[in-house]
Amino acid sequence: MTLTSVNPYTNTIIKEFKEHSEAEIEKRLQRSKESFKKWKNTSFENREALMLKVAQLLLDGTNTLSKTISNEMGKPIKESRAEIEKCAWVCKYYAENAQTFLKQETKATDADLSYITYEPLGTILGII
Repeated sequence: MTLTSVNPYTNTIIKEFKEHSEAEIEKRLQRSKESFKKWKNTSFENREALMLKVAQLLLDGTNTLSKTISNEMGKPIKESRAEIEKCAWVCKYYAENAQTFLKQETKATDADLSYITYEPLGTILGII
């Protein structure tokens, strides 16, 4: 099966993509699982640096990315640019706040020790 990206404004085909086979999907899922095993032990400092780099790459590519969004979704370029800026802001926000959000919290209860802790669960796909 072929997936087709069509400009909704002009109805012209932008690009066609061949669907991945089940074997290819499984291979990519396995690679993701292996990457997660390494990623879950990455320091917050390293994660922050990487997320800030993603934010900067988004901002540096605003012109190209916003044209792609406009072509594929029919959005005005101004809205597409704002979407890129929002995505970069989200990357920065989590880079700067993830460590605080995921900090273990001790809670007073009848037990000797009670706390809330956050453990990595696996690969997550985020679509903004």
